[in-house]
Amino acid sequence: ELVQDGFVTGLSRTWRSQFCRTKGTRLGAKTSEGRRERDREIESRGKLGDCNALLSTMEVRAVDKEYEERMAAYEIDCAEGKGEPYACQCAAEFFSVVKGDHPRAYTIFKRNCLENRYGASCFSTARALITGKGAEQSDEQAFEYFDKSCQLEYAPGCYHAGLLRRAGLGTRKDVPEALKNFESACQDPGNIPEACYEKALQLLKPLEEAQSKKSSWFSWGDDRSSVPRNPEEARKLLERGCRQAHGASCFNLAVMYKNGDDGVPADAAKFQEYKKETERLIKAQGSMDFVRGT
Repeated sequence: ELVQDGFVTGLSRTWRSQFCRTKGTRLGAKTSEGRRERDREIESRGKLGDCNALLSTMEVRAVDKEYEERMAAYEIDCAEGKGEPYACQCAAEFFSVVKGDHPRAYTIFKRNCLENRYGASCFSTARALITGKGAEQSDEQAFEYFDKSCQLEYAPGCYHAGLLRRAGLGTRKDVPEALKNFESACQDPGNIPEACYEKALQLLKPLEEAQSKKSSWFSWGDDRSSVPRNPEEARKLLERGCRQAHGASCFNLAVMYKNGDDGVPADAAKFQEYKKETERLIKAQGSMDFVRGT
């Protein structure tokens, strides 16, 4: 249940963060001043603009017929192999989020992943498969597409591939490989604080969890038998997450500096520093959910 909750939370927080670069018009299409104005607005919200800005714009304005036709034109181009990958991604997000046509979106995502090797679309394909929105639910296929997304250097794909690998959901349980996924998503340019946190948690687990299973036939694949405990590395990962306002990372740092750990001596000043930051984040976010269960 814990893994499932963490997975769903991570999924909902990361899917809308996919960048979908827009340049205004598809090749050969005529422009209009209204279209150019919309594109300038999108561009002003990010250097090149992204699907988040596009969708946010559509939330406050009625979607005009011209814009809907434009997305349909993107879809045709994608089906004919002529569409730019970022345009295909935007069109699919439009049909998924605005129109609620998940099967139509899934078809575009999957084609853009396989034919154009576009990491964000591989991730979106996996999202559809893991939730069963627009496609038949399949943990195994979802893992395949999360992993493909990661191989294409799309950080959210690495993070979710790691979650599935760690849980043994849709694939064989393999915590060392999951940690590699988390590391890829944690470091530049991914910078997903949840990934840093997940790796840190594995490095802080007590060794006795593995020792009690080593004599058992079922110890094969155990998540502690092949991952040494490393509080010092965990501290660095938690610091990276805390710098990005990840509450659970700040909270665990406070606990670590209060009690001390191997290679990390207790430090009253740092304990107070991270305690205050945790309290600040609780106040800002209006929740202590990230503290419970850590």
